[in-house]
Amino acid sequence: MRVPVLPGGIAGDVIGSKYESFNTRRFNFRLFGKWSRYTDDTVLTVAIADALLTGVPNEVRLREYALKYPDAGYGDLFMSWVNNRGQVPVDAVQSYGCGAAMRVPPVAYWFDSIEETSAAADASAITTHKSGEGFVAARNIARIIYRAKSLRCEERNQNQKTHVLDSDVIVDTDVLVEQLNWPHEIDLHAKTVITHAGYAFYHGHDYESVIRLAISIGGDSDTIATIPGAIACAFYQDMFREIYEGTMSRLPAVFIDVINSFYLAS
Repeated sequence: MRVPVLPGGIAGDVIGSKYESFNTRRFNFRLFGKWSRYTDDTVLTVAIADALLTGVPNEVRLREYALKYPDAGYGDLFMSWVNNRGQVPVDAVQSYGCGAAMRVPPVAYWFDSIEETSAAADASAITTHKSGEGFVAARNIARIIYRAKSLRCEERNQNQKTHVLDSDVIVDTDVLVEQLNWPHEIDLHAKTVITHAGYAFYHGHDYESVIRLAISIGGDSDTIATIPGAIACAFYQDMFREIYEGTMSRLPAVFIDVINSFYLAS
């Protein structure tokens, strides 16, 4: 079914949330359950969408949403930034950098050129990440989503996925998912997370299989699913009704209002 654009990434967050602490290596896992919920990935994605809709600065909306929804699982460095009114930048050395990348999808949907998208992605990232992996990852993901949404209907096929990813995420197409999800020390850095996200998008054949592949890799499951979920929704332009409804039923009404308003305005 055709859906508003933002739930693409948000559904990945909600589905992946219960597998973040208890990774699954299976592909045919249960999509939703008692512990499925939105996390900071969703809150901050909606905050950026709200900022674009209203013209309010990113840093203002990010702080407002984080303070209004405090139990979403934010990182300690981000909350230090929030509680110090943005005066303490997130340390690029200590930060894994994923925060800037997982909240950037609204930027890619909002603008009509890749140049504007890149600049806006930089602006959204620099709010908290002045440099480092997070800053680079935000721009790369925004550019990928922009290319995915810009394809014509007849171009939305497997052959175009290399074009969509371009040089922003390099996927080793010969690697099997079993090699990625084999038990090992989990790497939460943005470069690794977006590489895994790119892998899931490249090898999936529809929206749901992209999400399932992303989560089966293990690691930071909600963010690893949020990012390719946003890419896949832009690429396939649809998702199954049960995924959309299962996601939206777990969101506050305020989020749904922003999601719908953003869809109509973008």
